[in-house]
Amino acid sequence: MRDCIHFSLFNIATLHSLGDKIRISNTNVKSVLLYVCEKWKTNNRITRSVQIFINKCLRQIMNTKLTDKFTNDELWSVTKEKAIEIQIKRRKLNEIGHKLRKEAGGIEKTALHWNPQECGKNR
Repeated sequence: MRDCIHFSLFNIATLHSLGDKIRISNTNVKSVLLYVCEKWKTNNRITRSVQIFINKCLRQIMNTKLTDKFTNDELWSVTKEKAIEIQIKRRKLNEIGHKLRKEAGGIEKTALHWNPQECGKNR
């Protein structure tokens, strides 16, 4: 799958302006990569590996070479991207907000207040 993504990014890099490349990358690569990230138990290893992959994709889109001195912060400012940790947190908060807007008796809202440790006290 990674080779297919890199091949498609190579084709994108030769066709469009930078804004179009970023938009196509966000819709085709990042959306698949972050699918159901709201349910992930995130740790430093996961966020770091995802961030490294996205940075590689962004560098490939911008046609930067290994010899170019281009920090990640400069990369994000040019492409107007944010760190992946912030994006995952935003998606998690959107998911919680969506569940809180559900009706009072809904399963989603009940699941937010469920405490598995209280289940053992009733026995």
